[in-house]
Amino acid sequence: MANGFRGVIHHEDFEREFKELEPNPQIRDQILEGIDWILSRVPEEGAFSEGHGVWIREVSDPVRRRRFYLFYTFSDQHVILLSIRPPDPFSIWPE
Repeated sequence: MANGFRGVIHHEDFEREFKELEPNPQIRDQILEGIDWILSRVPEEGAFSEGHGVWIREVSDPVRRRRFYLFYTFSDQHVILLSIRPPDPFSIWPE
């Protein structure tokens, strides 16, 4: 890590899902910039799911009032974004 930050890799499933969630490329780029920034610095602030072997982190787009769940893995050098999903509309989650 030359700059002290991890490189972020977008798995093809993540790319496909994100395009379905946000078809506008400019908005998608804005959201992705924030996702890449935070995960390249502190991916360990997510929650580890031992049963699935992946990390989960909720992120929000406050401008458009949306939330997403990110599923990823990471090492000392890279974060791999595996999937992005909207919250289940029927789940109970504090606002």
